[in-house]
Amino acid sequence: GNAGAGTFTAGGTDPTPLVSYNPQEYWNIVPAGTATGSVTLYWDGYNDSYNNPISQRRVAHKVGVNWLNEGGTATGTTTSGSVTSNSISSWTTFSLGSISVALPLRWLSVSGIVNNQGNAVISWKVVEEGVKTYEIQKQVAGTFVTIATINSQGNGENAYLFTESIALKESSLYRIRQVDGNGRATFSAVMQLHAPGVKRLLTVFPNPVKAMATVSVSPDLLDKRAWLIDGNGKVLDDLIIKQTSFSIDLSRYQTGTYYLKTADGAVVRMTRL
Repeated sequence: GNAGAGTFTAGGTDPTPLVSYNPQEYWNIVPAGTATGSVTLYWDGYNDSYNNPISQRRVAHKVGVNWLNEGGTATGTTTSGSVTSNSISSWTTFSLGSISVALPLRWLSVSGIVNNQGNAVISWKVVEEGVKTYEIQKQVAGTFVTIATINSQGNGENAYLFTESIALKESSLYRIRQVDGNGRATFSAVMQLHAPGVKRLLTVFPNPVKAMATVSVSPDLLDKRAWLIDGNGKVLDDLIIKQTSFSIDLSRYQTGTYYLKTADGAVVRMTRL
């Protein structure tokens, strides 16, 4: 739950004022008697909506109507870790805090399917605060373009659904761009959807791959343009297919999901180990 908004002041053991706290959970800690010690708070990505760098996380201490910074040394990752406060002797309400502002969104789920009419259906569920719009983007000729914009439903946990009005005629890549009130944005994972009856024109071996992947294509793709795209939708390479079998070196990229897409809409997904 939310311990309640308050004023970020400099009265804690760390003089740097907080700029945010976690509104989704808090702890009331009251010793049986007089006590001096430290507080360790944990996060696991479930009720922690922050994407703040670990170095910016602190123990937030609510005293009256004020949120104080009790300092802290944080360890772990943005999805799992802990932060331990400085030594304190005042005990009331505590929560995770930060000296930087996180993007006001946590993606709970994102999925895409093709319905019986051949239309792409994109759905997502989020915990949001201060979000303005969601842009549904589709890749066209190697570039993601916005095909629809949906206004936020407001703060809290919300679910969204979008159905493309035009039926798919090929394989396509989709993603969602979230924009908050300050113009900051985050992107969902990229989704790959196939039109009904579209045959696979690309194959990759091995897949998953550690370094070199061999790509095989049908002859009708010769002299066609293709793009290597990462899991966030960024175009990493732009090429012209000159052979029915060629190699792609993924060793220079980080582990994760990648796509090779042709101008005709053929798409193959690759996993870099």
